[in-house]
Amino acid sequence: MATTQSAADWQKQWFEIADAIYLNTAAHAAIPRVALHAVQTSIEANKSPHHMDDAVFFEAPSRIRASLSKMIGAKPEEIPLTTGASSGVAAVAHFLRWKPGDEVITAQGRISTAICHLETHGRTPGREIENRRAARPLHHGR
Repeated sequence: MATTQSAADWQKQWFEIADAIYLNTAAHAAIPRVALHAVQTSIEANKSPHHMDDAVFFEAPSRIRASLSKMIGAKPEEIPLTTGASSGVAAVAHFLRWKPGDEVITAQGRISTAICHLETHGRTPGREIENRRAARPLHHGR
């Protein structure tokens, strides 16, 4: 049975922003207390990694994979964790079976290192990947 949190309980997980209503979370998001604690723990572990048990560095990724696997119905070992979107796209691009005529379509005004990965991994002798911009801006959820 799922438990519910009251608004007051949920608010305790965040640092108070008393002087504003902050909506620019796409650029600089507020960080919940639990995430800040995890970052601080990671920083401490990385100060002297030679004194840490290797298990410390694998604990969080293992928990994340286990949690995500339940959410999407996959096995934990099927979930890669990368340092960012570009390295994730690079991994996907490397293992795609590219065919002649495949295209990479990107949103207008967006230039990403991920595109370089797609183009690089998609190119083989006699095969070219076309990178073209979408005819109109791409909006999620519309």
